[in-house]
Amino acid sequence: MIIPWYNDFGDQQGCSEGEVTSVGAAATPVTNHREAELALRELRSAGEGIAAELLAVEDSPGRRFLDGASLSGVTLDRWTAAKADLGALWAHYALFQQVLATAESTRDLARLTTLLRGPAVELPDLRQVTMAELLEIMTGSCREVREVVSAADTLWSQVATLDRLDERLREAATTADELGVAGPSTDTLAAIRAQVLSDPLSLSGNDNRLAEVDAQLAEATVELTALRRLRDEAEPRIAALRESVHDLGADFDTTGQLVVTARGKIAGSLAQPADPVPSLRLRIDALAQTRDLARLARGIEDLARAITTAAGQLAKAAANAQELLDRRAELRGRLDAYRIKAARLGHSEDPALTDLHREARDLLWHAPCDLAASTRALNAYQRAISDKEAAR
Repeated sequence: MIIPWYNDFGDQQGCSEGEVTSVGAAATPVTNHREAELALRELRSAGEGIAAELLAVEDSPGRRFLDGASLSGVTLDRWTAAKADLGALWAHYALFQQVLATAESTRDLARLTTLLRGPAVELPDLRQVTMAELLEIMTGSCREVREVVSAADTLWSQVATLDRLDERLREAATTADELGVAGPSTDTLAAIRAQVLSDPLSLSGNDNRLAEVDAQLAEATVELTALRRLRDEAEPRIAALRESVHDLGADFDTTGQLVVTARGKIAGSLAQPADPVPSLRLRIDALAQTRDLARLARGIEDLARAITTAAGQLAKAAANAQELLDRRAELRGRLDAYRIKAARLGHSEDPALTDLHREARDLLWHAPCDLAASTRALNAYQRAISDKEAAR
C-alpha cells in the first residue's frame, strides 16, 4: 500500500519489493503541523490495514492447518519461507508502530521530517529505511504470506469433501461385505488425503481425482444397490425364469406339431426345431445353487436373453411352417377361382383346359405338395384361360 505523499521516493531511488534503498537527505521537509498531521493520518491508516491483514492471516484456518500439519514437499518449502516472512512482518510492524508513536508525540518539524520521510527505521538486518519503504516491504511480504495461507485454506476445505467421500466409501464397503462382493478401491482417496494433509500446495488446479472418485462411488453404489435388490428378489426371479421356460416348452410343442404338419403336406427342407427346454432347465438349476451375487446377476440376465432368443427362433420356425401351409391354401383357392372363370366363359368342357386344371389340382392335392411345380402348373392354367378369353 503506497500512500500518495511518498510515491516520489520510490521513483527517485528505483526501489522495488525486496530492494529498499534509504533516501537519506533526499527527504522533502515537513513545512507545517497540518502537513505533518495529514502524513501521520495516512501512515496510521496504512498501519491499520497491515495489522488487519496480519490478524486475518493469523486467524485463518489455512494458517492453523499449516502450523499443525506434518508438512512435506512444496508446501513445506513455501510455508517455511512464508512463516519466516510472517515473523519478520510482525517485527517490522512493531518498528513501524514505534516510529509512528514517536512522530505523534513530536512537535519539532525537522524531527518530524526525519521520522516521517527520512530513513528513521532501522531493520533487524541494519538497513535504514523510511516509513514509506517499510510499508512497501510489509505490503509485499504480506501479499506473499497471504497467497500461501489462502491457497492452503482453499485446499484444506477439500478435507470436508474427503470426509464425505470416506463416509460413502465406508458405506459401500459395508454393503459389499454384506453381499460378499468386492467393494470400491480406497487407494485413490487415501493418496489424495495424504497429499492434502501433508503437501496440499503441490496439488494442481486441474486435479480431477476427487470428481473421479465421486463418479466411481456413485457407479459402485448403483451396482451394489442392484445386487442387494437381486439378493432380495433372487428366488422370485429364478421362479419367473422357470415359468418362462415352462411356457417355452408349450411353444415348442405347438411349433413342433405345426412343423410336422407342414413337413407332411409341403415338400421341401423345412427343419424340425431343436428343443431348447432341457438345456435351459439345467442352467437354471445350476444358477439357483450359486451364492455369488455378481455371477447370479449375470446368469439371470444371460438366461433371460437365452429364453428370449429361443422363443424368437420357435416363433420364426412356426411362421415359416404356417407360411408354407398358407401358400398352398392360396394356390388352391386361386385354382378354384380360375375353374369358375373358365366355366363362366363357356370352357368348362374344354379338353386342354381340363387337362391343365387336372395337372394343377393333382399337384396341389398331392402330399407332400411341390409348391414350385404347383405354382408353375397354376400359372399355365391361368394363361390358357386368358388366351381363350382374348380369342372371343
